Amino acid sequence: MKTSAELVAGEETLPILVGKVILARGFSLASDSGMALYQPNCENFLGILYDDPGAKRTNRFCISGRRLRRRAFLGTIWFNSGVRGATKESWVLEAYGRKYAATVKNLADGLASTFRVRITLRLVCEHPVMETFMSDYDV
Repeated sequence: MKTSAELVAGEETLPILVGKVILARGFSLASDSGMALYQPNCENFLGILYDDPGAKRTNRFCISGRRLRRRAFLGTIWFNSGVRGATKESWVLEAYGRKYAATVKNLADGLASTFRVRITLRLVCEHPVMETFMSDYDV
């Protein structure tokens, strides 16, 4: 019996399309806990990291021996979440830290215009949250 797999051309998922735009605007992608992603995922959300030049370096070292600088975790954009009230036409961006509110609003306005959706901004934490590293979970 001969079988074969066929490559079916399809559209990219919404998180992948949005992720590409976020990357093109100089931001980085993250999970909803602030851990870096190196490519857009197929989940119903994307976290957003911002490389703040004023951020402090950590005491953690990378393989090269340089001190790492944590990026600001601006928040999570939800594309479809009943709990958060996000739908395909009306997304929710949960933002962390008033310090970055203008940056988040500017990004949200651009995404809303590009994808022709409504984006509700919610400041869920007054203080900025920083990127999470895998080593933060070491016991």
